[in-house]
Amino acid sequence: MQPDGRMVVQRYSEQLPDGIKAAAARAHTLDILNSIKLGTFKPDAPKPVRFHKAVDLYLEWAKTNRPKSIRGRRSLAVALKEGIGDVYLDEIAPFTIERYKKRRRETTARFRESTLAPATVNREVAMLKHLVGLAAMATLPGVSMDAARAAAVRGVKMLREPPGRVRSLSPDEEGAYSPR
Repeated sequence: MQPDGRMVVQRYSEQLPDGIKAAAARAHTLDILNSIKLGTFKPDAPKPVRFHKAVDLYLEWAKTNRPKSIRGRRSLAVALKEGIGDVYLDEIAPFTIERYKKRRRETTARFRESTLAPATVNREVAMLKHLVGLAAMATLPGVSMDAARAAAVRGVKMLREPPGRVRSLSPDEEGAYSPR
């Protein structure tokens, strides 16, 4: 609306993917018209992104911005993609992360004698939190996420890790390092 009260008419066009049925296209058009009437239509709003695509874009970002850690991040990405699935990025909630952590610890115990170390799961979750943070700040091109949801996901607690290795000094080492 202009300052003098006149309405400004703007055209909106959208290219739908191939294979969309006419009934689905009509339903989509009705959704857009209804949201225009309600005043909630935002044509510039980013389209929802799938988790697998977001992870791939994150790896591209990491290749440029964190080149020394790209090999490790790729292996973490494989585990995250398998564990979380190809849901929309905005559907990931704290409960999703908690379920992922529990499943990662349990499924490994079923197939091996030892369980997956908490540190391994924590590294995967840390990468997911980083991805979500970048998506909330719109740092990744084409990937965005609601800031409130991202903050909730980033607030998920990590698994407790055991303390580092404790080694006792031998009598020779003890004598060499004792204060004189």
